[in-house]
Amino acid sequence: MLNAYPFFIIKRMRVWLILSIIAMCAGCSGSHQSTPLASERAESTADPIYYYEMDVWQNVAASLTAQQYISQWLDSFVNDGDPLITSIEGKGTIRWEVLEGDAYIDETMVIRKTETSLEYQPITLKAVYTDENGTVEIECAPNVLIDPYAGYVLSYFVSEGEDSEALKLAFTYDGELWYKVNDQHSVYKPSIGSTSLRDPSFVRLKEGGFVLLGTQGWNHPQIYVANTDDFIHYENQRLVDVNISTDDLPLSQTAAWAPEGFYDYLTDRYYIYWSSVDDAKVLYNTTTDFNTVSDPQVLVDLGYPVIDASIFKDGAHYYILLKDERSPMELYSNIFVGSSSTDFLGFNQFSQAVTNHQAEGPFIVWNDYKYLLYFDDYTRRQFNCMWIDFENGFTQVENDETNIIDFVEPSHGSVIPVTWNELESLIPYSD
Repeated sequence: MLNAYPFFIIKRMRVWLILSIIAMCAGCSGSHQSTPLASERAESTADPIYYYEMDVWQNVAASLTAQQYISQWLDSFVNDGDPLITSIEGKGTIRWEVLEGDAYIDETMVIRKTETSLEYQPITLKAVYTDENGTVEIECAPNVLIDPYAGYVLSYFVSEGEDSEALKLAFTYDGELWYKVNDQHSVYKPSIGSTSLRDPSFVRLKEGGFVLLGTQGWNHPQIYVANTDDFIHYENQRLVDVNISTDDLPLSQTAAWAPEGFYDYLTDRYYIYWSSVDDAKVLYNTTTDFNTVSDPQVLVDLGYPVIDASIFKDGAHYYILLKDERSPMELYSNIFVGSSSTDFLGFNQFSQAVTNHQAEGPFIVWNDYKYLLYFDDYTRRQFNCMWIDFENGFTQVENDETNIIDFVEPSHGSVIPVTWNELESLIPYSD
């Protein structure tokens, strides 16, 4: 449920690939040795972590009921022209209807806007699921129908210099060629709190526009929040306290690093997740307005510190990227992946490292037929990239040093998929 709900999310794969993954998971669920949970590996300080084949497959179609699977597969933000899933492999078939909203579904089960649809068009969909046990109707709301995604906006910062710890931007149409915004100068720096903005990310709002989230310096329990419609101009800057200690969950209240978030239509809530090294956990809060938030809850607890969580969604399947923050950094400071057999609160299987050099700040983009994993190669002060191939057991298949984004000493990136209208606002500021 993330960026779509997200998440963060990330643009989901085409239906044919989703179905092939489901089929592969169902056919291979008993053929792989499962990777030990990271908590079971916490005692090991043996060898440096380099490339490992990952086994984080979860048979989501088998783990969820048909109703759960259909609801989870549908994104919170649906794109005009998206094909809707028409079956669950080995189970039953699905037919869709538009119950409310200015939209229609064509004969190929593709959802379409009309000439009078809003840019952010609220819709209520109904899935009619049929299998050998009969028929059940699943109402899915409140979704929002938007234009097709045309690319990604990248938010990042630099750590040193006159323009440090402020929001910088770039964008891409294809996930590989990046256009720098404002000649790599910052577009926003907070004037409240420490004024030190790190780890910036964006959340899409269901009524339109975006919220910027960011770490406040190094050691503050509040995060930065500000609103924008065009990624260039910001208003209503504020500090939101997320690292809140409670009787049920005592916390250090010392930091809230790398906040990211997403809207989840199933709960009609936004989720903000962040890391606390002193608490050795990834935690989350929920909110409806990014002004007041719930008490924090634990998202990931492996018994040792992990940071820089980034969640992405592939069909109905949730993954999370994490940085191992154990010492010595030369052994452990790499990116690894978690998988959930249920929803974005159920990460229960974790891989070995997928980067071969100290790395942090991971993010994922979809490039036509493959996922690209980018990360902050921070000791070499550059962003690197590798191709992640789900069809071969989620294994790195491309050397990360062959793909480097040509920015000047960038730090900790995050991306959000955007429509053409949203991307247009940045083109006058690009090089």
